Parts: sequence; C-alpha cells; structure tokens
Amino acid sequence: MADRLKVATMDRVASVRKRYGEIIHIADGYTFTFPDMVFLSDTGHLVIFDVQTPGGPNFQGRWDDKAFALDIDVEGVSKLQKPRFRRSEEGSSGHHAEIVPTDGERKYHVNICFKGTKIFEGLICVNFDYESTATCGIGFGFSISTD
Repeated sequence: MADRLKVATMDRVASVRKRYGEIIHIADGYTFTFPDMVFLSDTGHLVIFDVQTPGGPNFQGRWDDKAFALDIDVEGVSKLQKPRFRRSEEGSSGHHAEIVPTDGERKYHVNICFKGTKIFEGLICVNFDYESTATCGIGFGFSISTD
C-alpha cells in the first residue's frame, strides 16, 4: 500500500538563448567577446562572456546556477591573486555583477577593476533556456503479524 508520494523538481539553466552587451569602457589592449556556443557543462559552468588581452590578466563572466548570479573570474594571474579579486582586495573588484531591474530581461552591470586599473564596464543582457528534472519516490508501509 502506498502511503506517500514525493515529487521533487529542480530547474536549472541549460543554455543561453540570447545575449548582448553595451560596452561603457574597455581598457586599451582588451577585447570583449561572447563565446560562439554556450551550454552548461557537467560541473555547472556556463561561460557568458570573455574580456581578454595578450598576457593577461583575463576575465570570464560565467553563470553561477547555485547563487543564481553572474560572476566574473580572473585568469592568467597567480593563485594568490584569484581570491584577492573575488574578495575585492588590493584595488581589485568586480567578481559579482550587479543586477539591473528591467521588464522581462536579465540585465547586469559589470564593472571590473584589477589592482587599481579599470579594465571593463558594461551592461550585459542574457536570456536563458531552462531544463527541469523531476524525481518521484513512493513510500510503502507494511506490517507483519505472528498470529
């Protein structure tokens, strides 16, 4: 006899449907690009944009599905510099993009500084495709009599 039915659903971003950006500032020698194809990796990594220069430091905007946020990571720097950027230390900032209220679009203000130098500022709009997964568990109860 079934005494319980439990259904759990999980929605997560699967891919990017549409994205565009408005560059307010970009430092000399840097380029801003959107990757050609954007799909969620097995590790939950979804790259939205890149800000790069030969020799670095380079920056990658990625979707953080757990935090439901756009985060920026620094690449091409020492292991010590990566957490300093995330914690906004030593004149570096921009790990967390700020959401801009809009009607129906997901828009972010991105402002990246590294060691006191402004690297990039812009508005990034991104629309996602979601996937849903549902799991179902059924509980059974029984009793044994020794009559």
